[in-house]
Amino acid sequence: MVLAFYGYLGISIATLSTLGLMLGVYAFRLKPTRSRLQRDLKRLASVIPLGEFLQKDYAAPSVVQYYASTTFRDYKLLALATGSIAMHSLLKPARSMPYRCGHLKQLLYVVAQMGDAVHGGKVLEVGFGKGANSIFLADLFPNANFLGIDVVEEHVSYANDYGSTRGLTNVAFTLDDASTPSAKTMAEGPFDLIFGVESFCHLDSEEKLTGFLRFARQCLKPNGRLVIVDGYRSASFENEPEEVQHAMMLAESGFRIRAMPSKPSWQLMASTARLTLVDDVDLTPEALAFWTQGWKVAHVLLLLLPWAVRAYVASSLKHAETGANFVSVATTAYAMALGSAVYGVLVFKNGS
Repeated sequence: MVLAFYGYLGISIATLSTLGLMLGVYAFRLKPTRSRLQRDLKRLASVIPLGEFLQKDYAAPSVVQYYASTTFRDYKLLALATGSIAMHSLLKPARSMPYRCGHLKQLLYVVAQMGDAVHGGKVLEVGFGKGANSIFLADLFPNANFLGIDVVEEHVSYANDYGSTRGLTNVAFTLDDASTPSAKTMAEGPFDLIFGVESFCHLDSEEKLTGFLRFARQCLKPNGRLVIVDGYRSASFENEPEEVQHAMMLAESGFRIRAMPSKPSWQLMASTARLTLVDDVDLTPEALAFWTQGWKVAHVLLLLLPWAVRAYVASSLKHAETGANFVSVATTAYAMALGSAVYGVLVFKNGS
């Protein structure tokens, strides 16, 4: 009997190992194609009410609820993937480089624009999340002063505690909205540099974008820099096939965004605000590699365990926000790979 038990156990382990290997090979070869997108959209619709996502009626409370529900739970998976608590994409260069800094590369574009700020200037981060970006920079540049603003109270509390435990006195975080900044934030200027990493995408209307750019124009020093590291709707978005547009619209909605500004939109409106384009860097291939890994997981879950996804998302309001994250993970790679989204850096300076 004992031998039979161990025999069955061995067969079970071998079977599971074989299935796992087959699944791994299948996932490794997966690529986000248009035909797979069409099938995944149908599978998504069977587990999550996508019609609610496409209504696009998100306001500030929607964004706050999303992050309050997901920052300290769902984004732990991102921390595991990147090796950092920073809440942004891990960039994966297409070529071999002497240093591996995928989760820091976004900040290198910020460091390149620090200028005189390193000698006692002021830097503002918009949408700091857990505060990792400003805390890293504050440690790197002890003579500079860093202020972060965010619309989520839980972010403010966490980031201030995180900075304090590291003994940093040149960084602080406060509650504010960059599209309608308070007099207190305005008074903290002028700033040598304003930056955001995957946060300006929440300036998802012409009104919000105009309000922020007016603030940036007023509160940046002459020749001060604005650095935007983010995702954008592609310039060709309106000409893409319907399902490819839907992939981007669903990715936006999962993050509680109505419509990410495109790079041309940023450039046009920044020019109107008398901010001059300094640099435009495309990092789409590097971001796509990271988002493709997440998509593979989502794709397999939709294929094998749709009932589990459906039950989890329907079980509570917080889990529904996790479902929103799942929608974004399931569609962002499609949007980037098929042409309705791009990822990169825009740098503007104050003045001509």
